[in-house]
Amino acid sequence: MKALERNTTITNLLLNNTSLNLKQGRALADALKVNKTLKILNVDSNYLDSMCIKDCATALMENKESMMEQWRFNGQKGVGEFFGRPVEEAVATLAKENKKIVKLGFSCADAHWNDVINKAMIRNTDLARRARKGTVAVEKDVIPAVLKSLGKVTLLGAPTKAVWEFFDIEDAKLTVARQYVGTNKRLPTKEQLQSFAKAQGTPLKFSDVGPLHKTLRAKILDSAKDTQVIVEDAYGEGTTGEMRAWKEQNEKFNFDVWPAQDKRLDFGGAKQPGIECSDEFASWLLNN
Repeated sequence: MKALERNTTITNLLLNNTSLNLKQGRALADALKVNKTLKILNVDSNYLDSMCIKDCATALMENKESMMEQWRFNGQKGVGEFFGRPVEEAVATLAKENKKIVKLGFSCADAHWNDVINKAMIRNTDLARRARKGTVAVEKDVIPAVLKSLGKVTLLGAPTKAVWEFFDIEDAKLTVARQYVGTNKRLPTKEQLQSFAKAQGTPLKFSDVGPLHKTLRAKILDSAKDTQVIVEDAYGEGTTGEMRAWKEQNEKFNFDVWPAQDKRLDFGGAKQPGIECSDEFASWLLNN
């Protein structure tokens, strides 16, 4: 870990399930205070405790030259998924203050800190998108979002990339799930997905349905980023705009939608909205 303090080469450090212990965790926090190179850090499924995670979050927040974009630390043995409110507050503060991190891999139980993290991730994702497009991405240019309730999302325009850039066309289960949406123009329930797959000659085990449904949903929404959508609030009032980001954590959803260059809406809800698609989007899904 001491070498990590001086590292100028390694950008991805994958230490998940490597029996990382408390002593090494404290050394990792020390390294994160000064490291200027790491972009992706995965320490899932190790032996770090809440204090180690809190120290790492504080270190990243204090290191103004950190390049960290993704940090995963779920499933610590002996701790599980709940690190306690002090850790959740520290991670939320990091997310709010740090403009580079776009993904935090852990489950936040506190509703307030979870909301802070979600909004920060949407903001940071938008900043990263602007940077990729070569536009100026400074804080004063990011328009504050107006909060709205979330009822239904309809995907309008087809993505510019080919369907195989989002979906593995060699994956038979994912292909039949994609065919359901292309045929019915809506995201299925888990029961509908299992029934459809069986009718298509690709029966699914009960244990496969949940993960497949979640993967299908994520890939469809990822493919719709930067395209036009209609989002209805809880009262059925629809707004058309560009969906620049979306976020799901513990089945709580947020959609970052821009009806105009100077207008930004954050549609949020505590359950999955209805997700439908246009004929154009459905045709794109069925194009192998």
